[in-house]
Amino acid sequence: MKNTTKIAVALVALAGVAGAGLAAQAESRREAGPAEVQQAYGGHHGGGHHGWRHDGSRRGGGHALRMLENFDSNGDGKLSQEEIDQSRGERFGKFDADTDNALTLAEYEQLWLEAMREHMVDRFQALDADGDAKVTAAEFQQPFAKVVQRMDRNGDGVIDRSDFQRRHHADRDDDNG
Repeated sequence: MKNTTKIAVALVALAGVAGAGLAAQAESRREAGPAEVQQAYGGHHGGGHHGWRHDGSRRGGGHALRMLENFDSNGDGKLSQEEIDQSRGERFGKFDADTDNALTLAEYEQLWLEAMREHMVDRFQALDADGDAKVTAAEFQQPFAKVVQRMDRNGDGVIDRSDFQRRHHADRDDDNG
């Protein structure tokens, strides 16, 4: 397969994943993808303001449990830093095709695509309303059916920058009032 064909296929796949991700975000049906997706990015689980509720309690236990399931190599129900490091090292090695102890963009792309696959399948299933293993045009359009209605803050029938600015200013006014 020619490089241009590979790039085109990768871009189509990424566009599909991005579209599914936007659909998920627009519908607020579920939180971010599996823990492995965040790990592929080099991220962390539940850190920052996303990991804590306003009352100080922890949220996102599902991600922590998936991380435990993914990394608990000895099956003792406990996760050590050594297990995490070992798993991450094995994962890195799996995609370091030229064994130079560094990932090229092409190698990282393969890691990322594998990590995103589970989330992509979840999004596909969420779009496939009738469960026939096909996403029809109507099913694909459905999550965005009321986007303008939900986001049009000034009631002019379209979404533009002023709709976002109004929301930002309204939030700031609420904070100051």
